[in-house]
Amino acid sequence: MPPRTKSNKPDAQPPRLSSRFYLRLDRERAGMFRCLLEARDNLAYSSVVDKRASILKVVCAPGREQELLETLEEMRCSVPMELLLLKQ
Repeated sequence: MPPRTKSNKPDAQPPRLSSRFYLRLDRERAGMFRCLLEARDNLAYSSVVDKRASILKVVCAPGREQELLETLEEMRCSVPMELLLLKQ
């Protein structure tokens, strides 16, 4: 692939950084949480930050933060959780 020059550089701005949510839930519910989150068609992904404290990091695309918060609120019926922090 040839290097980009001024004439063939795209005009669109790159996306902002992804937003990160940190939450705590019961270890036994982590698998259920992941399945429910993945069922939301690439809304976000999660990874374990602290296995002992059962803290997860949930990352979503720029502009989809509100949709993710609504989804997490719906999921609380099946998977009780505590939202710890939001970083953008």
